Amino acid sequence: MRIFLAVLLSVTAASAAGSPEAARLAASAALAQTATPLTKAFKAQRMVQLRGQASLSGTGWIIGQHTSYVTVTLSGQLSASGDGGKVQTGNAAISQTVTLYLPPGQSAVYQTVSVRQNVALYCSGRPVGSTVVGGSFHVRGFRSGSYLRLSGSGPVSGSAFVNCGENPAQKR
Repeated sequence: MRIFLAVLLSVTAASAAGSPEAARLAASAALAQTATPLTKAFKAQRMVQLRGQASLSGTGWIIGQHTSYVTVTLSGQLSASGDGGKVQTGNAAISQTVTLYLPPGQSAVYQTVSVRQNVALYCSGRPVGSTVVGGSFHVRGFRSGSYLRLSGSGPVSGSAFVNCGENPAQKR
């Protein structure tokens, strides 16, 4: 709005003088004066690919001696980074509930879990936004009496537009 008003006032004043060329020159000068602060203030955002690791573990109670379903709440941590380690998520707490069928006599369990977590992003220790990272991996475990213990880890990934303070106008 400020740019539009500056150009409008300059063109109006030059038009009153009677010369179309003067009006065009006045408009160009007004744009150059108002656009300079915008260029200096501009900070570009760029896409950063994040890659990291999640780990989960938990214990569930097996109800009944025969065929049963077991619900295990897995908890753990997730962390990811990108841009050569410049952009990081820090450690985020994650939780995932898994329900699985445990046939009679089976003691080993192998289950796929999917995690998705909204995480805060930091660039050189400074908060720069948030994004969702996620992935799928396997958890494994064994039955021990009336308990089923599961644990596992795997890769997570995500992407985000971040501004780490670079200013393209200053690099020229």
